[in-house]
Amino acid sequence: SIMSAWSNKFKSHDAFEAALRRYCHPAATADLDALPRGGKSWKNFLEAFAMTCRDNSVQLVQQAMVKGENLRANVDRSCPLVQAMVHMGGRKMETVLSESIVGQIRTHLRSYGRPIPSKFEMLSEHYARLNALAATAKDEYHTRTTSSCARKNIGLRTAAVDWSTLRKVNIRDLKLYDSDDGTYIEGKLLVDPFTPMVGTTTILEDCNGDVVLVACYNFLPDGVCGPDSVHLATEKGL
Repeated sequence: SIMSAWSNKFKSHDAFEAALRRYCHPAATADLDALPRGGKSWKNFLEAFAMTCRDNSVQLVQQAMVKGENLRANVDRSCPLVQAMVHMGGRKMETVLSESIVGQIRTHLRSYGRPIPSKFEMLSEHYARLNALAATAKDEYHTRTTSSCARKNIGLRTAAVDWSTLRKVNIRDLKLYDSDDGTYIEGKLLVDPFTPMVGTTTILEDCNGDVVLVACYNFLPDGVCGPDSVHLATEKGL
């Protein structure tokens, strides 16, 4: 499968940096350049970008297989994105990529790393995603709604969190790809929880009126998505 083609140890930072600089929003390049090159945050940035490319390719390959499209079509090997994906996934990636799939991924990447949208824009995008999901709900393919790739390397926390020890921060205090351990954000959720595939998302607004997309992964049982997920996700705290 395409998932098994991706190596467990990430060694493709330079390759994905070239792809990011070529195809992503200029703000993504600026954010990357603001991080110490080779540092933990810099690596996390590029690894997250690589996972975005991978997840897009998985979904598009599944759709292409259902439609009977040719997955062995030649791709432009000079493309930085193709080079990065093959560098990470090996030669097997070339057997599942087509120029159509790579082109669609490149289109998606145009907005990758753009500044956080306004409240109005984020809400508009949320409802557009709901409408898109409803329009494709009858597609004859199934995407898993849990993922072993979206797990932390450490063991699951079992002890109750002592909230009195946490420090309150606001959305504007967050730094890209840094973990703010020991902190919390207080605000209100603006929309019902939404589970399109892997990850249950909602939108949070803090006391300054800033908004951010909140995502909880492996939050619901596998197979629960779309409208069926709202009641269960709400019961679990979103």
